[in-house]
Amino acid sequence: MKPVTLRDRFRYRFDRMLARGSSTAIWWVAGLAVVLSLLGGLTFWILGVDFEGRSGPLESFWRSLLIALGQGGVVTTSLAARLSTLVFVIAAIFLTGGLVGALVAAVNQRLDALRRGRSRVLEQGHTVVVGWSARLMPVLDELLAETPGGRSVVAVVLADRDKTQMEDDFRARHDGRSRSRVVFRSGKPSAQSDLEMVAVDKARSIIVLSEGSFVDATAVRHALSADALGPEDAHVVVELSNPRVARSLRASARVVTLTVGDVVADMCAQAIRTRGMAEIFEELLGFAGDEFYVVDPASTVGRPFVECVLAVPGMVVAGIVDATGSAVLAPAFDRTVSASDRLVVIAPDTPRIQSIQEGWSSGSPLPASASPSGVRAVIIGWNDAGRGVLQRLSDFLPAGSRVEVMADSTLVDGGLPEWSWPLEGGFTHTKHDPVQILAKIQDIEASVVAVLGYSDGMTEDEADALTLLTLLTMHRARENGSLDGVRVVAHLFDSDLSGLAQDSTGLTDFVVTDALASRMLVQISRHQELGSVFADLFDATGPVVDVVPISGEAREYGVVAAQAVAAGLIPIGVVNDETVTVNPTHDLRVRAGDSLVAISRK
Repeated sequence: MKPVTLRDRFRYRFDRMLARGSSTAIWWVAGLAVVLSLLGGLTFWILGVDFEGRSGPLESFWRSLLIALGQGGVVTTSLAARLSTLVFVIAAIFLTGGLVGALVAAVNQRLDALRRGRSRVLEQGHTVVVGWSARLMPVLDELLAETPGGRSVVAVVLADRDKTQMEDDFRARHDGRSRSRVVFRSGKPSAQSDLEMVAVDKARSIIVLSEGSFVDATAVRHALSADALGPEDAHVVVELSNPRVARSLRASARVVTLTVGDVVADMCAQAIRTRGMAEIFEELLGFAGDEFYVVDPASTVGRPFVECVLAVPGMVVAGIVDATGSAVLAPAFDRTVSASDRLVVIAPDTPRIQSIQEGWSSGSPLPASASPSGVRAVIIGWNDAGRGVLQRLSDFLPAGSRVEVMADSTLVDGGLPEWSWPLEGGFTHTKHDPVQILAKIQDIEASVVAVLGYSDGMTEDEADALTLLTLLTMHRARENGSLDGVRVVAHLFDSDLSGLAQDSTGLTDFVVTDALASRMLVQISRHQELGSVFADLFDATGPVVDVVPISGEAREYGVVAAQAVAAGLIPIGVVNDETVTVNPTHDLRVRAGDSLVAISRK
């Protein structure tokens, strides 16, 4: 083995010093400057160097310091002065160069840290988005749209992705004119140091995104890390795929979980059952207009729930959150509101119950509509939410309904399942052959066709592309009269494609995973109690949102709403000229042909 020399030891220590960073190098250069000044002053004093008629220890040290700083030159009064000052001028040149190099390195190091997203965030009351998924940009879109009271919003993203790439993706969607800000940082969302870097301990809310794994191991790890470091009053909401994992996490941590697959399944089933349901939920979940809030009961305490539904001006009382935090929409009408309850209301902005209408009466019941006839539907495609869609349709659809599923079994892990639902129907393998699909639609005389994006065998982008091609096939068939009277419902993953699909096919019944997930995540991060409200709303055994036809002469919406309450319904809006209005004013005129949107229990 080659022996270790003194030069090797010096170089090793020098390399270790540089590895500590530019700040250490600057301190070393500063120390060398002091040492050089002292040596130069001592040398000039011993040699008796004359500086323009001045000499002595103080003058020697002062001149040496100036030379070290690059402000002095060679003294020519004698040979000793020339040689000594020349040596120190040369040493000062190397010293100054070293100092400049260390400073440049420090600046470059700082710029590199900024480029890599490793600098500390000094924000308070902000929203931290943890993890990366295809839903990151839609979530940021909703966060920037959510500006209660016109206040600006600060969002900080921590993801194990390149900061520059995330910023480029964000700038492609936003022009930078908003007062709200988004800060990107690269790091491991489960690492304590990286969570501290984004000031998670001072955050108002924390959103944890799922990275797509069905076991949700990554999202759970990120959620538990953020929950441990976040403040006690922070709202932590986690996007998950597996309902069992979601239940376990809710039981062991103070977080709210959102199982996107259950929401998509419920939405698809409701859209298949009733025309315009996707637009209704768009109004309920979006930040524009009226939406869900949870408020104190105030003067409704001690009253039966039925007396509260329409008795508060400007809002609809739709449910109750009890003392345990569980929400029940459309509860038993004879239930008494207690002081420990909170009310679920649909209202604009953030409401407060200040007064109620005394002596409010529901009046006569809304005339019952005719019993719905059986629905015949064809579902094209299959994904993780498919089982939930069929289960909900089994509960929702009237007797005599039939649902046929046509999908490419090679794109489904394990192939298509056995038919195990009480609903009449079955599975058919197809390579998305238009002739085969149209033949099935005509064979069962389908009234609605639903196109589901695949979750196995291809990426979400590929699944959306196949969905768009299928929709174009449906569109051409409708144009040539092959699908007269058949309604088409489509499921997409990417919210950016819904506009393209509408423009190219003219459809309006879209269920978009990104839009649903991002809106609900942001809603829950703002008001954590909405987690239990949404859990009840999208539960397979929970309430149903119905569209009830209005018959009879034209009258005020308030009269129709009162009749609906008398019939056991919670009126939340009206469909007028195919336009959905949530929580309309009671003086709005409705007429025969319009429809009432209401929540009820099966």
